[in-house]
Amino acid sequence: MAKKKSQKQLSKERADFLQAREDLLKKKVNKLEVKLFDKVFEHYLKSLKTDQGKIVDDVSNRQMVNGLNKIYALFQKIDNAPIIGEWLKDMNSIKDLNVRYFENISKEGVKASKDVVDEAINKRLGLTDEGKIVKDGFADKFARDDKMLRTLKKVSNKAIVKKLSLEDFRDSLKVAISGNSKVVNSGGLQKYYRNFAYDTYQQIDRLAGQKFADAFGLSKFIYQGGLIATSRPFCEHYNGKVVDAQRFSKLKVEDLPVDQRSGIPEKDWVPLIELGGYGCRHSKDWIQDDVAEFLESKAAKNTT
Repeated sequence: MAKKKSQKQLSKERADFLQAREDLLKKKVNKLEVKLFDKVFEHYLKSLKTDQGKIVDDVSNRQMVNGLNKIYALFQKIDNAPIIGEWLKDMNSIKDLNVRYFENISKEGVKASKDVVDEAINKRLGLTDEGKIVKDGFADKFARDDKMLRTLKKVSNKAIVKKLSLEDFRDSLKVAISGNSKVVNSGGLQKYYRNFAYDTYQQIDRLAGQKFADAFGLSKFIYQGGLIATSRPFCEHYNGKVVDAQRFSKLKVEDLPVDQRSGIPEKDWVPLIELGGYGCRHSKDWIQDDVAEFLESKAAKNTT
């Protein structure tokens, strides 16, 4: 019989999964950027009319730029939609990892709580009970966001007005899509995914854990994740500590010490879901009251 895993091991499994899937998604987006550039420039805008090496400012070229709507729509359907679909599957796996974590605390109530967790996750993501995308929900807005398209058209129209060479236009378009080669993940598609997808891994994990914790009557968690060079003061303050969820949920930005406000949303901050704000990768490891009391007393002894 396999040895039962500890809460610490199950917590690490969740953290490792979240980081691995986010890292994998970033790699997929890097490949998407290459595909998008290829479709937009190499197989389309490379044919813009030029005169003596400079792009001509005329009706036909401007019509080509307007034709980017169709090019981008095909990219979204053929290349981008499958990646978003895989991302949505990751969200379901996050729920399963939380099931294992809470089953280790007590199997009673986990099965009954799954429906509540599913409902909360689907609502957050903008999905029906069957997992279909709801119009104007989060996943729908993610899939239909056209900021990248607007950027492509802006860069292209600017190249026409300034009568750039095709080579200079190519370079500016590449930067818009793939970013600065010296700055990791600085491209337009990376920003698009950063706005919608990357933080959602952690937020769905926190949401699922919150719903299970509510069902179990748990009121405290360990602010987990460790510290790195770029950790914010807020996370430095809470990292590794046992936190009372009710008090934490009532935190407001204006009540925080000034040096802890960096990175925290100024409006509509939901502490239990967003923790340290944009880009925060800390998690909540829910614990029973007796475990919380033991850890708090241990911490108190270590500071005396």
